[in-house]
Amino acid sequence: NIKELLSTRSFASFDQRDFCGLLSDFSRSKATQDICNDFSLKSNYPILSVQKVKGGYEVRQQRFHRGFVDPTYRDNDTRWTIPLTIRWKLPHSASWGEAERQIMWRDGE
Repeated sequence: NIKELLSTRSFASFDQRDFCGLLSDFSRSKATQDICNDFSLKSNYPILSVQKVKGGYEVRQQRFHRGFVDPTYRDNDTRWTIPLTIRWKLPHSASWGEAERQIMWRDGE
């Protein structure tokens, strides 16, 4: 727990591995470690685009860096594991439906 971590690490360093491990201890999702590692170890960050397609929506990610504006620097290989929450508006209503929680896995799972 956090008290234990702080007491064992008082006056010492605390690295990315310790932080991601702590988050994993408190999470119910197996993706927490991947999410933490991806956002703390990879440079830049992902840009998500959502497009309506037949039968639903398609979500894509690409790395935001120089290649985002200059196609000669494109990077189509870097991927992040990203938590997504999807909500939809109920027809003929002012309210929103239940949230559907998804994980966008970096390896296409």
